[in-house]
Amino acid sequence: MVKIAKFILAAAVAIFIAASCGMFGCKPKEIILSDKVMSDSTITKMRVEYRDTTIIVEADSAKIKAMVPGCPDLPEQITSNGRVRLKLSVKDGQINADCLCLEYRKKLQLATWYVNTYRRTLDKQHNTKLITRNHVPGFVKFLAWTGGIILTILLIYIVIKVVIKIYKPI
Repeated sequence: MVKIAKFILAAAVAIFIAASCGMFGCKPKEIILSDKVMSDSTITKMRVEYRDTTIIVEADSAKIKAMVPGCPDLPEQITSNGRVRLKLSVKDGQINADCLCLEYRKKLQLATWYVNTYRRTLDKQHNTKLITRNHVPGFVKFLAWTGGIILTILLIYIVIKVVIKIYKPI
């Protein structure tokens, strides 16, 4: 019988310790949230440089003399078209042609295009720690403590009754 009493006492102590750990061992839960943000951007920059340039075509001339027998005489004719001048005459069956091109100057504006491309990649990671706490209302805590105390008193009462019954002289 003594063994049964010791067993019941050990069981009561184990239940009391387990109940105490259950009430006081509530740990808040931790949740780690992770956000990963990736962004990729391409930037293109265009730049234009202008240069003024002058193109010069030098003056030039050409003269032609040809014999054409039986050609009637023609007085000197001058024809001009922009920067080209032509003198034409026929005298004694000889054709004289004189062509003169004046110097030509032209101003031009040349453009040079520069294109630069930049690429940027950004990786960003956010870790957020979320701690959740269980809220137990005061009334529920009161009932839990009351129940625990009554259970402990009941177990002690049962243990005492068993011990008295075991050790009671016959």
